[in-house]
Amino acid sequence: MVRTRVFGALAATGAALALTFAASGTASAESAEEQMRPEGSMPQSEVDVGQSDDVRQENCAARTGRSEVRIRAEASTDGEVLGYMEPGTWYSASCDSTPGGTYGEPCGDGFHWLEVYLEDTTGYVALMCLAGWTEVDV
Repeated sequence: MVRTRVFGALAATGAALALTFAASGTASAESAEEQMRPEGSMPQSEVDVGQSDDVRQENCAARTGRSEVRIRAEASTDGEVLGYMEPGTWYSASCDSTPGGTYGEPCGDGFHWLEVYLEDTTGYVALMCLAGWTEVDV
């Protein structure tokens, strides 16, 4: 019975110490970040890292298993057809899909398109028509 009380008291003390360190650890980490930031700079959470329109994100690739998947000049079925994706061939592509015009059969209903890069031309393919889309090492 005495051992149970001793071990119980040790466990309660250990839990209290762990909670104390956990609570102070967050506060001290934030203050350390504040101290390390150069004077006059903004915290990372306030920095807008939006990309300009002319920057290509070519660190992804896409492929299709279908034939006759059209590569269009715009993210719409009304866009001019620039060419067709070859089934099983990987194409350099953006890592973000682009909302655009709606499309349907034979790929399924959707409105997201993916930028693909053909030499010096940027085209768009219907996202639902793709068999694979992955990030690649550059």
